[in-house]
Amino acid sequence: MPKSKIHWPLYIALSVISLLAWFNFTYPQLVFVDLKIDRQKALAIAQSFIKEQSEDTAHWQSAAVFGYDSHLDQYLQKTIGFKKLKQYIKDNDIEMFFWIVRVFKQDSPEEYRLSVSSLTGEVFAYIHRIKETAERESITHEEAKEKVISFLKKNFNFNPEEYDAQGNLQTQLDNRMDSAFDWDKKGAEIPWIEKEGGTIQGYGKLVTGATISGQEILSFSKNTFQIPEEFWRHLGKLN
Repeated sequence: MPKSKIHWPLYIALSVISLLAWFNFTYPQLVFVDLKIDRQKALAIAQSFIKEQSEDTAHWQSAAVFGYDSHLDQYLQKTIGFKKLKQYIKDNDIEMFFWIVRVFKQDSPEEYRLSVSSLTGEVFAYIHRIKETAERESITHEEAKEKVISFLKKNFNFNPEEYDAQGNLQTQLDNRMDSAFDWDKKGAEIPWIEKEGGTIQGYGKLVTGATISGQEILSFSKNTFQIPEEFWRHLGKLN
């Protein structure tokens, strides 16, 4: 049965309390959840950010749920342990706890999805989904790369010297070209070794990147941890 509007605030509050209690009793070393930004603030931040980027979506529908990067938590626990996990997150400016905000129009393929830090309110990941037939201005590959780097510098103090280019991808659609660029942060990789004394089977990497079409940044993410396939295969063996 769908929850009424009256019950939603209570439901969200209980969910957050349950999450905090779970961390306190199950993972006492990870009790560093900071909810300076509540749901309403996250929604307001998302609307303001979208307005700055493209359009006023104040009259669109919106929803927000609290998120936690359990995959990152699981990988870091397995590889570097509890004590180093918190320091790694701090040193590399990683958001483990956040609000996932969706802004959308009913019966329309267009929507926005944003990840908002529950600590600082920073929008550290963003997607603007548009129709595949939507038109955008044509720009060269080099222009696209320059605009992406400029955007990342402005918003996240991105320094290309601290990263290795992971790759780029161009997708030609009917009325536009989407260009995606990603970079790995140097010195932030964490190797995966299945058994003590074994060989390195892969690396977890910290990735920052964005996708641009014409003059518009369609998506971006800051310091997203990319878990190696070998780790997922290891977990599959345990199930």
